[in-house]
Amino acid sequence: ILYPFLFKGFVFYEWDVARQHYAFYQFFADAVKSGESFLWNPYIFSGFPSYLSQTGMLDPVYWILLLFFDPVLAVHWRLFIAYFMALLLSYLAGRAYGFSLLASFLLGFAYLTAFSWRLISDPMVANGIFLLPWLFYAFAKAIKDGRGGWKRWLWSCVGGIGIGWAFLASFSQIVIYDIFIFAIFAAFTVIKNQQNPFTNYF
Repeated sequence: ILYPFLFKGFVFYEWDVARQHYAFYQFFADAVKSGESFLWNPYIFSGFPSYLSQTGMLDPVYWILLLFFDPVLAVHWRLFIAYFMALLLSYLAGRAYGFSLLASFLLGFAYLTAFSWRLISDPMVANGIFLLPWLFYAFAKAIKDGRGGWKRWLWSCVGGIGIGWAFLASFSQIVIYDIFIFAIFAAFTVIKNQQNPFTNYF
């Protein structure tokens, strides 16, 4: 579905992407390549801190993509990476919770189709959709290590890294939604496992 955008020069004709994000990323790329500061954009009103609009300018993956692609194509490749990560992490989370191969494979597609095309084509939303399956997967790996194991701390740190990356790459409101949903799931899991005397997760 992204073939026209990655290989044929097409652009998204969605209001926010076409009229805001492409321009922001172009300014960002020009500033980085010229060695100027991208913290203040003089072309909007009397000046505007574009990076605070949460378009993902602080995302390290986008910085790497800018080394190889023009700003617009880098946006499209970043969207592709965001979708792929959501699919892969959803599959891994499904397998970690004991879902079948088919169910785990379909999980990511069901997750992505829960978003409207208008939202999923917006970089500040798309860059953060990996976080929820990331947290579910890290949590599943952590609880399988048993009480107090070093892997539990490792996977807890992995979850924290995902949260930090999502804050840099996407819209903070999406990140807070994901953390809230995950917290409800984690609390339910802890309560459920404490009621089961035969589990050694907690």
